[in-house]
Amino acid sequence: MCSSDLAPQPLSRLFPDLKPALVSQVEFAQDKLNLRAFRTNDGWLLTAPLAYPALATPIETLATAVSEIRWRTKIPEATWQSQPGGLTNYGLNPPRAVLRVYPGPDRIELRLGSRTAIGNEIYLRIGESPTIHLVDAALLGALPKTVTEWRSPALLDLTGVAFNRVGIRVGPRTLELDRNPTNQTWRLTAPPPAKRADGPRFLQLLQHLQRCPVKEFVTDDPQADLDAFGLLNPESELAFWSGTNRTVAIQFGKSPTNDASLVFARRSSHTNIVTVPREWIDPMRAPNWEFAEHHLLDPLPPAGIDVIEVQGDDRFSLRRVTNDTWRVVEPLNFAADAAIVGDIFQSLARVEAVELAKEIVTDFAPFGLAPPQLRYSLFTTLTN
Repeated sequence: MCSSDLAPQPLSRLFPDLKPALVSQVEFAQDKLNLRAFRTNDGWLLTAPLAYPALATPIETLATAVSEIRWRTKIPEATWQSQPGGLTNYGLNPPRAVLRVYPGPDRIELRLGSRTAIGNEIYLRIGESPTIHLVDAALLGALPKTVTEWRSPALLDLTGVAFNRVGIRVGPRTLELDRNPTNQTWRLTAPPPAKRADGPRFLQLLQHLQRCPVKEFVTDDPQADLDAFGLLNPESELAFWSGTNRTVAIQFGKSPTNDASLVFARRSSHTNIVTVPREWIDPMRAPNWEFAEHHLLDPLPPAGIDVIEVQGDDRFSLRRVTNDTWRVVEPLNFAADAAIVGDIFQSLARVEAVELAKEIVTDFAPFGLAPPQLRYSLFTTLTN
């Protein structure tokens, strides 16, 4: 190759009209590494070598790197065809790697060759173009090196997932929570009896699990022996439902023989098996009682209550009247102290269970509740 054949050119962008934000698909192939990712409304999704949530950052970084490619020199077809070996001399027959980006309906195919002798540039061919460009080798730093490099390291991502029921199973213990569509509060529906759930604690658990990192992508083999990972009969499971449709499910198996701090995990929508730190899923193992609401009453604004009946050593009733003032109406009739009535509401809202004495009770007498020593009844009307 004669130096006179490589006519210096001013540095120019190879794709001056390419806008990274409009790239909707990226494909990369090198040796046995084949990756394909699509942009979705919520981010990026891998479709090859398997369907899997993708990391946006490395893919968008690569799209940006392509848009910023600048070429210094062009080698015309007549030059490389006149040389023995032709494209092979430049690592382009076959190319060392092929990168395709799709800005909208268009496609840009880059065939990447070998580095130049100095090493700071690579030979590049655009599709079947007869021209070879010399471009900055910095592009290579944005290319994926492994099959997992574009995969999301999150075990669970509920972005865009519709669900109104969650099931947790740890060994023989099961727990189900249902969301009320009206007020969006959560209720423990299994095991019986049904009870109010500690909504903030449960939502904190979901946020925690969505931060749980995948430690290692173990295998993508759909024929992998699940029993070897403790996933044929999983030790625990987490499932999300929308009505009767299961939208997401994760199974947890045993630990690797050389690391008890990890457990094998598998999302039912994917064929691959991963490991995750055990400490991240330990909160799922908390007793059912820990997920129950321990306050005996939800916060009750006085404006939502019309009548209070109190039965203890004395029995009396209070009724809310105009301007949110209160009167004692039984057994006597007189204006009630507003501060004392406010204290009643605050005190009731603060009453919190510290221990579960018994889950299902048929005889309340041993607990002093048949009859109770003190009873508060709150009504929005006299019959509710």
